[in-house]
Amino acid sequence: MISDIIFLLCLVAVSLVLKKVLHKYIWILPASIIAGLIGVLLGEQGIATYTLKINSQHYLDVFLAIIFATFPLTIKNLGISYIKKVNSLWRFSLLQYFLQWGLSIIITAVVLSNLWPEVTENFAAAMPGGFVGGFGSAAVLGSLFEKLG
Repeated sequence: MISDIIFLLCLVAVSLVLKKVLHKYIWILPASIIAGLIGVLLGEQGIATYTLKINSQHYLDVFLAIIFATFPLTIKNLGISYIKKVNSLWRFSLLQYFLQWGLSIIITAVVLSNLWPEVTENFAAAMPGGFVGGFGSAAVLGSLFEKLG
């Protein structure tokens, strides 16, 4: 596992150097995407010079948890003025989440389960998963559903 972490850190370091050197040509690509492309090229799907010791899905779960857990650390000034600024956005986001998740559960429970009895309650969570949180939520939900069978 330590060798995997060292390998992944080396990929990030190499991608940062490439981004600095080739900035004129690859300015639009984030360093993480470059590191991922290099990893695929060197990994099992590419020229197979390195294979991760642990299932790569495990790393995806851990890294996504770290990303989501560190979001609140990006707030620099937390005070009453900050809360007033984000209050309307928070209310809108709350309404958006409630409608997307709530409506999908209601639609699945009332409509789809009556039309197609083989549709499970997991489908209600899968529908808005990619829309609410994007690729990150879809990846987390996918790995959870895979573990649940």
